[in-house]
Amino acid sequence: MAKVVFVNDIGTWGGAEKILYQVLKGLKESHETFQLYLVAGSDGLLVDKVRQLSIPVHIEPIPEDTRDFIGLLKWGIKVLQIVRSLEANLIYLNTLRSILFTSLPLKLLRVPIIWHEHNIQPSFVRRTLLNLLALWLPNKIIAVSQAVANTYWNVIRSRKIQVIHNALDLTGFPTKALNNIRKEFNICSEDSIVTIPSVLRPWKGHEYFIRAAQLVTKKFPKCKFLILGEEVIKKEKGYKQRLIELSKSLNLDDNIIFTGFRNDVPNILLQSDVVVLSSILPDPLPTVVLEAMAVAKPVVATNVGGVPEMVVDKETGLLVPPKDYKAMANAILKLLMDKEYSRRLGKAGFERFNEVFTINKFIGGIKKILLEFLKEEN
Repeated sequence: MAKVVFVNDIGTWGGAEKILYQVLKGLKESHETFQLYLVAGSDGLLVDKVRQLSIPVHIEPIPEDTRDFIGLLKWGIKVLQIVRSLEANLIYLNTLRSILFTSLPLKLLRVPIIWHEHNIQPSFVRRTLLNLLALWLPNKIIAVSQAVANTYWNVIRSRKIQVIHNALDLTGFPTKALNNIRKEFNICSEDSIVTIPSVLRPWKGHEYFIRAAQLVTKKFPKCKFLILGEEVIKKEKGYKQRLIELSKSLNLDDNIIFTGFRNDVPNILLQSDVVVLSSILPDPLPTVVLEAMAVAKPVVATNVGGVPEMVVDKETGLLVPPKDYKAMANAILKLLMDKEYSRRLGKAGFERFNEVFTINKFIGGIKKILLEFLKEEN
């Protein structure tokens, strides 16, 4: 039985981890002769969910400080030792730190290496380094969007890269509210709900969402704005507090609700009127947009990265320039004031989801790549 080892630098729950879980679950259910393993850099919800699939998990703690270069190199060597002991036939690296710090040592095993690339590097230095590594370390690169693929040099794109858009398994997705978030957050039935579901990181642009909220409240003074998520990067601690202080300075204490981490995001989106993505840097293919499309909610999103590959402007949602909170506010207002238009965009988004982002198409593409390299191994 072919052994495929997946490596993820964290065991907690983020966009890339949601997709990794979909890959593992889909492969587990595909009845192919794969023996799957996960090596994770920490414990967390991803690890818990993968264990529920009866997939063995090996935790090798990764340094918390992302600048601990020596510690990260040592982590990569320890991952090599685990993967060697598992006698892997194929190695699947899912996150940037996994790619950067395990590719080189794992190359010593002389088995195929696949990168699942979820990132668009804003730094020229990082992009150049990644391209240099990509020339000879991975056998294949799965890019989550064409925007991600375009960050690689032509020679790499033509030889190694395949774009496979992320997808979501709708099994278990709510079609009606599972619990009443209006009751939980004390929101009146006549008040609109605008939600931004994203980890709290500066490049996600929450401050522009908050400034847009201030403009929206001039027309809808009781509108509620839910900010889902928590800080995940140690060196970015304090960002949430800055957002709270900004909300207070704009007199939005009664309008903005910081919910913290939620494991019921689809349920909250289902009960929202508008879903917003405010990223100011290229967002590769944000899972939260897929979740909004999956529950037929209209999206207001910044026109960055792979977002235009998901949201068709004025057909399935509205695209606005990054950092332009006035344009964002106008787009939100348009959807709140025209319920029929809003409903039509949400419906079209759901239909596009079912055309482009189905789980069967996604898993089929991943499985085809794995079988191609496992066949070569045999």
